[in-house]
Amino acid sequence: MRQSKKKYFIFLSIAYFIFVLSISTSVNASEQLLTEVEHLENGDYIEILLEYDSTPAITLSSSSKTISGSKTVRYKSGNTTLWTLKVKGSFSYNGSSSKCTSSSVSTTSPGKTWYISKSSASKSKNSATAKATAQRKVSGIVLQTVTRSVTLTCSKSGKLS
Repeated sequence: MRQSKKKYFIFLSIAYFIFVLSISTSVNASEQLLTEVEHLENGDYIEILLEYDSTPAITLSSSSKTISGSKTVRYKSGNTTLWTLKVKGSFSYNGSSSKCTSSSVSTTSPGKTWYISKSSASKSKNSATAKATAQRKVSGIVLQTVTRSVTLTCSKSGKLS
């Protein structure tokens, strides 16, 4: 009888361990990194920021992991943000390949003279892309038009760039 209790305890311990490891462990730790600054001829500049929305969700029940994040383009003059374009993407990856599962776009134009006239999002293979056209208007007259795109890519190991 004693031997069967020991085997039963070992079986339950192993089953519990497998159950705990098979639960998806996703942490909502957001980390934003300034990846690039592009200076324009007119003195304005563009900041490109990369943000991990979550750490990879790890499961034993599936060989695929998921990760999401975003990439933002900030069009700035001095310390003032004139408009932004952001692509948000979700990805699955398994060490040998990666795939974009969703893509969305968001824009802002906090300045008084810049407006977003159109925006769109798309996905292809392991990339999420957003595109927007911003216009600077004064008294209803378009003085400047800027079209910009931003692409978020996931590597086969889950690194966003």
